[in-house]
Amino acid sequence: MSRSRLFGLATLLAGLLSFSALVPLGSHQDGDLEARPITYNLTGGSSVRGVIVGSEPGRVRLRVSVAGGTAMRWYNVSNFDDVSQVRLAREQVPEGDLSAQLAVAELAEEKGLTEMARTELRRCAHMIHDGEALPPAVRERAIELIVQLVDSLCAEGKISEARSAVTRIITRQSSSLSVEEQDRLISTVEAASDRAIGEQNKARRAKEDARVVAERERKLKPVLARMDKGKERRRKGLLNSRQFSAASRDLHGAAKEFELALADIDRLSQQFADDPLMIAELEDLGAQCRTQWHDSLLSAASLELVRGSYGRAMESVNTVLLVEPQNEQALAMRARIEVSQSDWGWRWR
Repeated sequence: MSRSRLFGLATLLAGLLSFSALVPLGSHQDGDLEARPITYNLTGGSSVRGVIVGSEPGRVRLRVSVAGGTAMRWYNVSNFDDVSQVRLAREQVPEGDLSAQLAVAELAEEKGLTEMARTELRRCAHMIHDGEALPPAVRERAIELIVQLVDSLCAEGKISEARSAVTRIITRQSSSLSVEEQDRLISTVEAASDRAIGEQNKARRAKEDARVVAERERKLKPVLARMDKGKERRRKGLLNSRQFSAASRDLHGAAKEFELALADIDRLSQQFADDPLMIAELEDLGAQCRTQWHDSLLSAASLELVRGSYGRAMESVNTVLLVEPQNEQALAMRARIEVSQSDWGWRWR
């Protein structure tokens, strides 16, 4: 694997969503008296503080403090809560063992600890060194875990956050990901979004006559078609992010499609003002359009920021803030742009 692709994966692991700065930890070996003790919580509500000095399948040996000194004791791993089980696994990762550290992140995700999985994935990035060969199986596992984390965000209802994360990954690391991998990330978010929308529609229409629903959908067909066009242009722009001009054009074009869809929704809202069911449908579509509109503009801003087009990036963000002054993603993006604009970098001379 080329150094650029290796570094790209490291940055991909490090840049997924929002991570705090962390120092990677090595493992603790038998007799390592300098190892720091850690508190592990047991499922019964008590806790134990100690240092790992040995392990075997399903069990771990800790050096714990007791009255008058220390003692060596064995514990079943299953007796610890999920968070402590992940910590125990992390503390036993051999120094520099990327595959083992990735397994810790996978364990956290398997236990439903999304935030902890993101933290453990962040540690993986610290383990990739210059000239290190990255086994294809490890890369595949990393991509799979990222997809699972994105899916977990969606399952928690954080679809917009997941979409923003995928945008950052793709715009910053397009050279490190295949088109198929990029498409899979995008599809993961959009499939979750479609499921959520479908469930909302199903609940709202459960007691309605099928013919009434069909007639309403016929009237909404032009709006839905324009929204689909906007989604397709946004997908095209992200997948084509290596071609800056074309990608930027598609992302801004997607935003325009959603603007036009919103105009159609406003017109229909006036036309069917006396139809509460139609108004409810239009309000839902309007919310979806606004989300897709600002996501398209922020995707464009992310791409423009990566390419150093700070003025264009700021213009895209300010367009969102003009309509949604408290949009957290837009405010965060503006802050990143401002930092990048003022940072000359150490190679400026």
